[in-house]
Amino acid sequence: MAGPIGRVGWKVIGLALGLPIGIAARKAIEAGWRNVRGTEPPKKAGAVDAHWGEAIAWAGASAAAMAAARVVATRAAAETYRTITGRQPPGLDKSR
Repeated sequence: MAGPIGRVGWKVIGLALGLPIGIAARKAIEAGWRNVRGTEPPKKAGAVDAHWGEAIAWAGASAAAMAAARVVATRAAAETYRTITGRQPPGLDKSR
């Protein structure tokens, strides 16, 4: 069990890795959408000019990209924490 310092350190490492990975994922999915569709991704699903199909496709694609980014960021942060402290991060165990 990690003390307060360990929990704060875990949050700092998670934030330091999570933010840039999340930003990169968002930029990548937006660029991918522009390359495949030839248009800007729909920013507001409720906008008058947003078509249902495009809004749903964008929601699915961006959700999948952000979920993958979260996995990458969490695993990278956990590995960094283990490297620095030699212990598992607070709240994570080695089992499923």
